[in-house]
Amino acid sequence: MTETKHKTPPFDTEAAEPPEPGQTCLWRSPHTGTCHDRAILQFSGGKDSLAVLYLARPWLDKIEVHFANPGAWLPDTVDLVERTCEKLGVDLKLISPPMPIDQFHELRGLPLDVVPEWYGAEMARFLEEPRETLIQTSLNCCLEMVLKPLHHAVMRSDIRLLLRGTKRCDERVGIGPGTVDGDGIEYAFPIWEWSDDDVLEYLKGEGAEIPRQYLNGANDGIDCWFCTGHLRTDYAADRMRYLAKTYPEFMPEIRRRAEMLKRILTDETERTVSILDMALEVPRDRKAS
Repeated sequence: MTETKHKTPPFDTEAAEPPEPGQTCLWRSPHTGTCHDRAILQFSGGKDSLAVLYLARPWLDKIEVHFANPGAWLPDTVDLVERTCEKLGVDLKLISPPMPIDQFHELRGLPLDVVPEWYGAEMARFLEEPRETLIQTSLNCCLEMVLKPLHHAVMRSDIRLLLRGTKRCDERVGIGPGTVDGDGIEYAFPIWEWSDDDVLEYLKGEGAEIPRQYLNGANDGIDCWFCTGHLRTDYAADRMRYLAKTYPEFMPEIRRRAEMLKRILTDETERTVSILDMALEVPRDRKAS
């Protein structure tokens, strides 16, 4: 990271005159020209949103900080979020989903990257015998338990500037600078051009408390401790090793879920592959009789 990048503010309060007398322009969008006088910062407790929070210190009187906890966040994460916000004088707003995550898993299923159709909630209502467990996509679980509650919190306010710690180099990005969604919410990414090393270097330089999974080999945040989704990501193995080392008391429940899902996925995959093999064994020039 260069010294210039360290000093680059996420907002430009001198960018332009406010559109109305007496209005303070926190950030004028370089994409839409809109002058935002307030913002919401979505703080997950991971290193990237932590860096954005530290960058935003001079403007925290104009920024709401939201933290979504579906009820299964790592104790370390919750403690770090609370300590950091107390240290910086942040009035943290806790965002909760409409139901506890355990109840949601019973209703919609355990999260997994590969979902056998007959174990999805959509198919379950057509089956006479209930399944051992339902399964849902990893994205759907995060969407319903974290992303939608965060979005609804923004919509209940009159703030239309949302700050996130997403970076261009992240494995999964989704949206980038200049995004304005259908509800008129504009997304800003103050560390968009930073690398992971840039983030850690900046936090160390600022004396910030760094989430300890990053100091133990993991390169991404750990959300729900019993999550069985997002296993195709580069950091999935690091996440599991960190949990086994740091939270051995959580492993019996993680293993119970993993064993059940592995058995279901293996059975369904073998069944499906056997039928696909039958199709492949049919000579290509054989004509239907």
